[in-house]
Amino acid sequence: MKITNNIMVILAALLVFMCPSVVASCEDSYWPIYAGGTTGSEDVRCFVYDPINKLIIVGGKTNSSSWTQNGDQDHGFLFAVDLEANWMWGKYYYNESHSVKEINGCQLSTDGTSLAVQGLSEDKPILMDISLKDGNLVNKISIQFVSIPCTKTIFKRNEGAILYNKKDDSDGMPYFYTAFSTEDNMMFMLRVQAGSKPFVDWNYKFVQSS
Repeated sequence: MKITNNIMVILAALLVFMCPSVVASCEDSYWPIYAGGTTGSEDVRCFVYDPINKLIIVGGKTNSSSWTQNGDQDHGFLFAVDLEANWMWGKYYYNESHSVKEINGCQLSTDGTSLAVQGLSEDKPILMDISLKDGNLVNKISIQFVSIPCTKTIFKRNEGAILYNKKDDSDGMPYFYTAFSTEDNMMFMLRVQAGSKPFVDWNYKFVQSS
């Protein structure tokens, strides 16, 4: 019984010393930020921390007229703030003359020096490499099925699966890895070499149950 009482006293003393520091730490870690538009809506689908530049990067899609020229159309976006919530940069992206309608996922590249992004442009998956410092587009690859008219939409879901290996162990080349679904209930997983002449290195097709 005496041992139990001593343990309780020790625990109580620890709580007294720990609670103020924990509360203070939590209070210091909170800061407010609002980045939404005044009309329409925003949908966040990308959230990543860049430890090199100490930035929090957020992305997704919006149809707010506060941010886009055409408030009734979806438009993909990315923005970055520092750890004190100061605005650092914000971007919209285009695939030639067509806007990137959605940004569905993001992940730091394998070496941590850029941001790999999966989105949707012209109803087709688009893979992008984005500069972390300023949000500028470094590289982009649009996915289109062979022998399918460019005007035909066959993609069903594009949910943000993305990995960018800047230097493959076998050949030293950069590769995107991604996945998406089609209207005929097929899921594709593929690897795309992102060199000077991009090409699909391999792809796997999976049948989805109805």
